[in-house]
Amino acid sequence: MQTVSATDRRLLQPQFRRILRNDGCNLINPEPVTQTEAPIASPIATLRALHPGALPAEIALTGPGLVIGRDARCAAVVVRREGVSRRHCWIGRHQAGPWTIRDLDSRNGVFVNGQRIEGEHALAAGDVVGLGRSRLADFELNINGLERQVVLSGTGPWRIGRDLACELSLPADPGVSQQHAIMRQQDGQLLLEDSGSRNGTWLNGRRIRRARLQPGDSIILAGSRVRLETTKPEPRLAVSTIEQALSVQVQALSTGSAPGQGLSFEILPARLQALVVADTEQRLALLDVLAGMRTPSGGALAWSEPELNQARARLRTRVGRVGRREVPVCAVPVEAWLEQQASLAAAGDVSEKSRRERVATILAELNANHLNALNLDRLTALEQALVQLASELLTNPGLLLVDVPAALESASDRAELLDRLQALAGPRLSIVLALDQPLDIVPGAAHIDIHIGAPGPMARERDRALRPRGFSAAASRALLRDQLRGWRRQPLMLFETLALPVLLVAGLWLALPDHSDSWILLVSLGLAAALGAAFQVSRQPGRLLRTARRHLLLDDALLAVFTAACLVAAVQTGLGLTVFLLLPDSSLTPGLFLAAILSALSGTALGLVCGAIAGHRSELALLLVASLGAGMVVADSLAEKGLALASPLPWSQAVADMATAPHAAALGAAIMAIQLTGLVLVARYLLQRRL
Repeated sequence: MQTVSATDRRLLQPQFRRILRNDGCNLINPEPVTQTEAPIASPIATLRALHPGALPAEIALTGPGLVIGRDARCAAVVVRREGVSRRHCWIGRHQAGPWTIRDLDSRNGVFVNGQRIEGEHALAAGDVVGLGRSRLADFELNINGLERQVVLSGTGPWRIGRDLACELSLPADPGVSQQHAIMRQQDGQLLLEDSGSRNGTWLNGRRIRRARLQPGDSIILAGSRVRLETTKPEPRLAVSTIEQALSVQVQALSTGSAPGQGLSFEILPARLQALVVADTEQRLALLDVLAGMRTPSGGALAWSEPELNQARARLRTRVGRVGRREVPVCAVPVEAWLEQQASLAAAGDVSEKSRRERVATILAELNANHLNALNLDRLTALEQALVQLASELLTNPGLLLVDVPAALESASDRAELLDRLQALAGPRLSIVLALDQPLDIVPGAAHIDIHIGAPGPMARERDRALRPRGFSAAASRALLRDQLRGWRRQPLMLFETLALPVLLVAGLWLALPDHSDSWILLVSLGLAAALGAAFQVSRQPGRLLRTARRHLLLDDALLAVFTAACLVAAVQTGLGLTVFLLLPDSSLTPGLFLAAILSALSGTALGLVCGAIAGHRSELALLLVASLGAGMVVADSLAEKGLALASPLPWSQAVADMATAPHAAALGAAIMAIQLTGLVLVARYLLQRRL
């Protein structure tokens, strides 16, 4: 944002004479030169910016209104963003009429509640306005603190979602699905049912699939709150956004890292604060608890949003965490990587254009538009911290936790980062700097006093089994790309993994001359695929598992890692078959080819299970695969004694003999499919436990 010079002021229309500045945004307060009309007694109305940082949180609407645009010489509120015209729109009132918005022939249009307007359009409390974009609003109209009122007419059912065709449309909330939920009348009562949304439907702090509604119930859909006021004669809803700065009171909190100590302190809303915890382990554990990533062993937290006290899963969205290195070092543009992160946080059906707009808005808030032209492997330490900060802001958190010692080591970089954070803190965002020692370079940050006493009673876990978010193909693709980039960053390990079937086929053929070539091939492909999949999970578990935990991803992460492991297994199978064909007197039949594919898939699923058990311990994953492989070989040798179900090897051999025993081959393929499904479900259960 730029200031308006004296020369620019002389170029303004005569009625614009006084210039105010607020948080870096130019506000030109119109004053009529001649008093041709009596002052209008209007209600208190403000435009509330829906993004922290570049624009002031509240813009007062007074007098004949304000012009919004890109050019400071003719606009009252300057929004320097792509898609905004020089004079984009006007918002004001005519006499005692309603507040009105007028499109000043802008190139990209004005959108109210997602609908493009033509000419003038009357505004109501709670309406959201987008400049040049329908799916990412810029302002919300606030009139005397009233909420947007929606009456559901007819007999229903009534759809709720981001789609403009919904009876209750929330197009400006990227966390709301196109068809998020549905309301209907049933047996004289109002019923709310989730429509398979990605981010879930929350009723009075509980995530629900289906529930009956009563007047006064509070429904949360991503960043929007819907309150049911009345049900008769027609349902009346009050709609508002909940993306406000958070505060929390912590009482006798015990994280388990410091036994016998209970921490008590308060984080105030809408400001930058410093929290000094010298012990690194205790500081990280405390941040994990506040971010909903860890369950406290004692004490209590009282959040300013009551729903957060009952639903720890929502903390993953409302609280951001910066500190641990999450930005990969690879030749990927910053903008592309942030778009992938946006796909993890938003609803699964958000368009690529909307994700790009969100990323551009966040980078503009951080005054870091230059990062778009850079790759991740070309970033300085400060730029990496800014990129990570941008990725956390994509979810519109109300509280941002910044572990300064882990984020930056240079004093100058710390000072620069803290300047950016001071500009972000405000009515929509509280920021806490977690420090190991007091810093003199944070003059604007309030210090949080910590009182240490006895720990509180054992916390009662209300979300013992956190429900994961709904599946998103876009999120799964983003995680898959990250998995494939991980192999590119470790070419030696990829080469070793791909060479496993070659070594196993040749080695077993030399070591076990009494076994058939087909048995050697099937054993080699199964073990090689299992080892490759186990390494896929355990070689870099930090990024995959932290991303899955951070965004409560389950099926998205499972599909991504299983697909990446299957791609590796496909190459392994091709190499193993090539070596097999080089063996003397070997021939590849259709049955053997199908058995080889099924063995590789079973090995992949087994490797996922071992990797999920081992976590970041690659050696344990290798030991588990070797032990289970040996156990299956033993079970195969005891097949005649009724232990055949414990191993896929006898069934894969039955499939290989398809030409001579088709019925046995069909049975073997069916049992192998059941074994594969069971292993995938076990892997899913283990990953869910890690959330």
